[in-house]
Amino acid sequence: MDHLLPTTAAAVRDLLAAVDRAFAVIGADTPGWPDPHPDGEVDDEEYSRYTDPGKYRILARRVEAWAEVLAERGIATTTVAPLVAGEEKPGWLRGRRRADQIERVYRVVPRAPGGHELLCGVVIIDGEPLGLDVGVRPAGSPDEPGRCITSIPYCGCDACDDGSAMLVDELDRCFLALAQSDPAMSP
Repeated sequence: MDHLLPTTAAAVRDLLAAVDRAFAVIGADTPGWPDPHPDGEVDDEEYSRYTDPGKYRILARRVEAWAEVLAERGIATTTVAPLVAGEEKPGWLRGRRRADQIERVYRVVPRAPGGHELLCGVVIIDGEPLGLDVGVRPAGSPDEPGRCITSIPYCGCDACDDGSAMLVDELDRCFLALAQSDPAMSP
């Protein structure tokens, strides 16, 4: 365990391979799925329909795989905080979701000075997971609200479903930016 940030393409590949191995175990109960619209054809009735929102649990499991690998390598620590009914939402989520739409928040804090925390809020719609809201804030600044940078998926309806590979890739890019302390992620 070298405690070093990935700075080369080979180091990034090694980090992703380690996450893939951890995810094979942690995410065994959340299989991926292919793009249901490989030809780009979408039926009108697929809009605003959510046939299987539970499949988006794959994203929380991927966060857990990242958390395990980043901790093993000494790159970051992760805490998980459930949101309690009636509790005020974290500042980075205000205006984005109702309080009852976020089940818990993963807070990934880099060990490198000057880095940014990655915040992953598990979105719940009608009692089922429907992806993540992902935010950033300067590490060690608990009073700083930070900002939401993306929702994965942007829309979880059947018409907008592109398969799980694109979602996992987008989440991986968020983590790689954190692991590399990418200044572009600065709030």
